Amino acid sequence: MSQFEPNQEEVTSRRLFLGGVFAFLASVALIALGSFRFLVPNVIYGKNQRFKIGVPKDFPDKQATYLPEQQIFIVRDGETFMALSSVCTHLGCAVRTDPDKQGFFFCPCHGSKFKPDGTNYAGPAPKPLSAYEISMNNQGELVVDKRVQISPKEKYHI
Repeated sequence: MSQFEPNQEEVTSRRLFLGGVFAFLASVALIALGSFRFLVPNVIYGKNQRFKIGVPKDFPDKQATYLPEQQIFIVRDGETFMALSSVCTHLGCAVRTDPDKQGFFFCPCHGSKFKPDGTNYAGPAPKPLSAYEISMNNQGELVVDKRVQISPKEKYHI
């Protein structure tokens, strides 16, 4: 054996040392990656509950205009406006305008029927459609706030 060749004990201890260093560095890397995960919030962002829907002239008189992306109907009657939910209060089905009665709504799932102001008059729906606050901003656009539910008797007058 030459004087520069390591013996078996030195090779084993060097392997153990390098293996330990590698395991330590790998565990530090995994801890660092796990820590970075906490920097990103675990939140699912929903739709904005306050939104612009357009100017009053965009909505035809004596009709309900459906806005699918917001799941609401905008009902105009002359100079008054209402924002009604398009979700049935029975089991959450999508309400539609009634082709037989202009301005009325019906639920195709179980037959609930609603008047133009959202009050229920037939079928299993236990309460009226939700009505939301509607206002006008400084630019003359109508703004709906789904965070504020109002009585179906309340209407926005322009």
